[in-house]
Amino acid sequence: MTDLKDVHSETSKDSCFFEDSSSSNTMMTDNMDGSPLITKEMEEEENRMAEENAKEELRVTEQMKAELSDQEDLEKKAKYKRLMHLLNQSHFYAKFLSQKIEASNMKEAQRKEAMKKAEEKKTSLQSRSLKELNNSPSQKTTPTRRGSKKRQLITDFIDTKTIQSAKKR
Repeated sequence: MTDLKDVHSETSKDSCFFEDSSSSNTMMTDNMDGSPLITKEMEEEENRMAEENAKEELRVTEQMKAELSDQEDLEKKAKYKRLMHLLNQSHFYAKFLSQKIEASNMKEAQRKEAMKKAEEKKTSLQSRSLKELNNSPSQKTTPTRRGSKKRQLITDFIDTKTIQSAKKR
């Protein structure tokens, strides 16, 4: 049975770690010689490394935010440039269409003016020829006592075949 006590005491001696409840810091010590396994320098180094890691993470997040901001600025500039390009194209096309419409309107006005002049010329020629016919001595007819003569056509004197052959020549 003593062997069992020895084994129990050895296991308690071999237990390497225990929590020191008297201080706020958790300290691990070797049960055999009472020297701590984690020293104050180690804790300070661990705290310093944690601070450095936190600073590094903060720096990386700041850098990522800056890169993201730069990327957004570049995207905004690209969108603005594309928008200006489309606006210039739209302006150019509107100007082109305006010129085409104006040219078409001018052409239509010239065509109408030419038609009006041609119509005036035609009416003036007709009125002048009517005046000449009215003023010509051969056209003046003297009233006859028996009434007006029957109107005679050329077809009364010449057959239609002769008229058609004359037209073909």
